[in-house]
Amino acid sequence: KTKAEYDEILTKMKDIGRAASLKPGQKLIMEWYQPLIRAVQKEQKSIIAQMNIGKSPSHAPYFLLLEAEKVSIIALHTAIALCFMDRKGSTILKILDRMGELMQVELNLVRLKNSEPRLAKVLTRHQSSADKMLHRTESVVGSPEDRNHRIRAAGVMLDLILRNSKYTYNTKTERVVLSPPAKVNIRPRKIRKELLDAGERSQQDGEGVRLEDRKSVRREVSDHLLNSFGTTMEDEHERVGGNYVQRRGFLLEKVSRGKHMAYVLRLHEDLHNHADSIFQDMELTLVRQLPMVVPPKPWTNPLSGGYMLHKSPLVRYTGSREVTDNINSRTENLDAFFESLNVLGETPWQINKRVYEVMQEAWEMGGGIAEIPTRKDLETPVRDPLDDDIVFYRQCAKVKQLNYDLHGLRCSFRYKLDVAKRFKEQDAFYFPHNVDFRGRTYPIPPHLNHVGSDIDRGLLLFADAKGIGEKGLFWMKVHLANIFGNNKIPFADRARWTEQHYSQVMESAEDPLRGSRWWTGADDPWQALALCMELRDIYLLPPEKRRFHESCIPVHMDGSCNGLQHYAALGGDVDGARQVNLISGPEPQDVYSGVVRIVTRLIAEEAQQGVEMAKLLDGKVDRKVIKQTVMTSVYGVTFVGARQQIENALKDRDVVDEELYWEASAYIARLTFASLSELFSGARNIMTWLGDCARVCAANGTSVSWTTPLGLPVTQPYRQTKNATLSTAVQRIKLIEHQDSFPLNVQKQRTAFPPNYVHSLDSTHMLLTAREMRRRGLRFASVHDSYWTHALDIDAMGKVLRQQFVELHTQPLLENLLQELQDLNPSVEFPPLPIRGPLDMQAVLDSPYFFH
Repeated sequence: KTKAEYDEILTKMKDIGRAASLKPGQKLIMEWYQPLIRAVQKEQKSIIAQMNIGKSPSHAPYFLLLEAEKVSIIALHTAIALCFMDRKGSTILKILDRMGELMQVELNLVRLKNSEPRLAKVLTRHQSSADKMLHRTESVVGSPEDRNHRIRAAGVMLDLILRNSKYTYNTKTERVVLSPPAKVNIRPRKIRKELLDAGERSQQDGEGVRLEDRKSVRREVSDHLLNSFGTTMEDEHERVGGNYVQRRGFLLEKVSRGKHMAYVLRLHEDLHNHADSIFQDMELTLVRQLPMVVPPKPWTNPLSGGYMLHKSPLVRYTGSREVTDNINSRTENLDAFFESLNVLGETPWQINKRVYEVMQEAWEMGGGIAEIPTRKDLETPVRDPLDDDIVFYRQCAKVKQLNYDLHGLRCSFRYKLDVAKRFKEQDAFYFPHNVDFRGRTYPIPPHLNHVGSDIDRGLLLFADAKGIGEKGLFWMKVHLANIFGNNKIPFADRARWTEQHYSQVMESAEDPLRGSRWWTGADDPWQALALCMELRDIYLLPPEKRRFHESCIPVHMDGSCNGLQHYAALGGDVDGARQVNLISGPEPQDVYSGVVRIVTRLIAEEAQQGVEMAKLLDGKVDRKVIKQTVMTSVYGVTFVGARQQIENALKDRDVVDEELYWEASAYIARLTFASLSELFSGARNIMTWLGDCARVCAANGTSVSWTTPLGLPVTQPYRQTKNATLSTAVQRIKLIEHQDSFPLNVQKQRTAFPPNYVHSLDSTHMLLTAREMRRRGLRFASVHDSYWTHALDIDAMGKVLRQQFVELHTQPLLENLLQELQDLNPSVEFPPLPIRGPLDMQAVLDSPYFFH
């Protein structure tokens, strides 16, 4: 079914001329883009030379007023798109007309930018079809060129394409070999003043321009192309060594079409076959990126694991072969890592049918309930005659963007619901896992998995039920309180909170959509609904039989700002450890509340000193405003990123006027960073030391590399990239190139190392816990620092995860890291290790709120 749907989409894309936007078309554009640019630049110089002796070619304005990059991408995209529509090719007349229209639109926009810049900007922003754009621009600026001029210009471009569109073919393997793309300019080349001057002269000089009949001009151009290429192109190739030959990408032929002869341009059959193989791979990707109905193939090496029949990479794509080569060269030390990773894929799941039915009904009611997007677009604003044009256009653009976002959310939701529908009758299915370059684990199926949103998690249950025992009901009550955000109080108080909301729990389970919808007020409403339904089933049983109730609900235990927990353990920071619950206390410490207390104190002090922004914000900053910034501070968030996070939080609250968002968020971000430095000096020292080590490595010309305690080699893939974004009237095309030969991105290597190193540690802790849980016969799943198991096994999991954390951090982690960096960079000197504090790691074993 999925294959049939994909084939239908692919056929539609080809039929409407959008195949050049698919992967094979993009590969060909990247292959021929640079050679074509150089040919266009040569043609520009030739035109200038002709004009200097008094000649004015009719195609001159198209080549002199438009950038070589833009003309090249228009022509390539047009030729490839039309030739992909039919293996027999496309008529030259159709290609010339289409290409000429697009070039004329761009030329009209250049003129419009000089006379009506605001209108040009509006037309460019609201991209439309070529014929509509041509009509709109010509209605404003007219067109000094005859239609024949643009056909001649298109003919010249097609001539250049035919001369510069070659590819390499392996005659032994019978496969197309596309070379790595040449370097791409970071920005489109600025047109020299002589080109602009010549272009203006070409518009004014009408000598030598004949206004022939349009058909005769197209025939003349076609005859020229056929005479130049048609007789030799089919067989022409050049041997480039060994089994490799170089062939032309396009074939030009004169064929019979009914009673008439037609000039046809088609892609070489090799390229069509190459495209088909890529489409088949994409088709298999859609099929295979679904959950499995049997346990995944165990990982035994980086190239073998996950899906049974289709290859899945162990490490998610980074654009760097350096990352995968480093892992492939050290597979002998990965047995422990593979054993741990395989645990995650072996966990069986099933669809929560009751939650699925409620979601389906909510969608049919129009959506807009508990994170399900509404099915109705926002209405476009009605223009008030008194409104400023710019204000109105901004309002329209904002609504348009929100509707785009809604469309994306609807598509994502429908994907999830569709996968759930396909698997809801399965007794068990599985998520094969792989990792990113740091060792963090992710399910491979993208559309529905437990690492996804609340909607995903609400739909999923463990496939195997387990009796809740004496303590399971207690942990379910705690879990519901956590989901509603009541996780800053002792466990007993959380269970009591759930008991106090007995009537709301029962009503939510019995009539989720027509009752008070109390469950939608939870932080994670769909998980709350699933738990309400499970609790109702238990509450309906006699008290003496409740412990025998078998439950499939995953119950979670989450780390207390887990990144800071690892930093506190690395640095032996007692004060920091107390803030993140590494040390036992009568109730959980909330690091976010600790930071916000300092922030509000600083705001109050500055308000007394007369600071206007402080007076405006005094008493209005709460925990949720700074939570995301505190959470991501240990993962290297910059001031710019923190300011944006806080601005987003302010938009959800009526704290300040919209025009003050930027200033207020910058002010709060500054105070938040100051508060973090005050609370977590030990963590800051470790982060600084890691950044300094990365700077030394990068200055020595080597990527930062280390090995996790489970033996996984990690290499940071950050190198400079080359990219160009070309915006035409009807599309925007972005060309990006990654190569391991490019220089290191020194700043990224330095700033990313602290968070990446901590991510590798939190992943190691999770994998160690997973391995030990399987050895004890207990079910386990995780979302990074959120660990899941059956309600009955929460206490057992709590002991395991504490023991594994202590065992991990009693190793000399920083000492081992420093030694490895020195071994990889023997010629440079690294900064000394920061002094470790007196934290006793054994205290973690007795801390009830370490994970809670």
